[in-house]
Amino acid sequence: MKKDYVFGGGPAGIIFAYLSGYDIIDANPMGQVKFFDNNKILGPRLIEQNSGTMFLLETLRKNKIISKYSSIESFIGYQRNGIIKNTFDDDFLKRYTEIAREKDASNNIESSFLSGQKNSIRHLLVDDYRTGYSYVFLIETIYNILEKEGRVIKANVIDLDIDKKTISIAYVDKNIQLELNFRNCVNTIRYDKFLELVNHQQQSIDKTQYQLKTKNFAFVENHDDSNDYGRILYHYIYSVDGEYTRKTFYNDYVCYETVEPKNKKDSIDINCEISCSLNNVPIQIKNSLNIESYKGIQMLGRYAQWNHKIKIGEVVNKSLAIIRENCCH
Repeated sequence: MKKDYVFGGGPAGIIFAYLSGYDIIDANPMGQVKFFDNNKILGPRLIEQNSGTMFLLETLRKNKIISKYSSIESFIGYQRNGIIKNTFDDDFLKRYTEIAREKDASNNIESSFLSGQKNSIRHLLVDDYRTGYSYVFLIETIYNILEKEGRVIKANVIDLDIDKKTISIAYVDKNIQLELNFRNCVNTIRYDKFLELVNHQQQSIDKTQYQLKTKNFAFVENHDDSNDYGRILYHYIYSVDGEYTRKTFYNDYVCYETVEPKNKKDSIDINCEISCSLNNVPIQIKNSLNIESYKGIQMLGRYAQWNHKIKIGEVVNKSLAIIRENCCH
């Protein structure tokens, strides 16, 4: 019997599977969501308040999966020459684009840069989880529902044959082939990797279109608040001073996104000692393309659509649109 699947078990795949009733195929679901080194979060992780996230959380509340959610506003700072302000100018935006994105700022500035070029973000907290951790709790909670219902196939997708309408997947001990209803299937796998699957691993893909810039993360624990008044005013601060491009404040640590790789015991930001680091992580899209579909298969999520601006709200809204369209067929 042909079934509908979502390929990929990151946040987009997990959310779509929950809303649609599809099964997930992914050997490493939740791989994009897990904590680093004892519950540390890589940069800000906010559930930005909009129609999509409100729909998702209200659905979860009505289904008694979460008990409550609340709205909070977090502020963003901009640092240049050691001075932090709550606004930025065009020169700051251009400089940030050149440093953080390694792009010519003359015609490559995207609307999503600098958090959509805002000085604050209204976002949602779930149950009693604080800023950042609400995001992780939300995705983990939805994933646990799918796993409990037996809707997660932990296997690698190794081939997609659109003509034959089949998918080959690999478990640890065996390979199997499934028949699909491709009209309804949704992909959340990174777009260039998806193209390799449907082209049977042929090297005919222009890799230059799908480039990811690496990011470096450094963590300072027990941060000295007396040396950093920015923590009192802001959740995170962008900087064009050259050492780091953003720092995000959490209760017991600060996460820095550094220009150059840093290591444990190195110093950063007024002689703060780094407790741990994670370097050269390929996660930042260099040029957004906003890919909607491929031969009838819908693309969903930041890396599947190759669009830096895609967040939970956009995923929910497109998921609902796909579900409505499939119901009409």
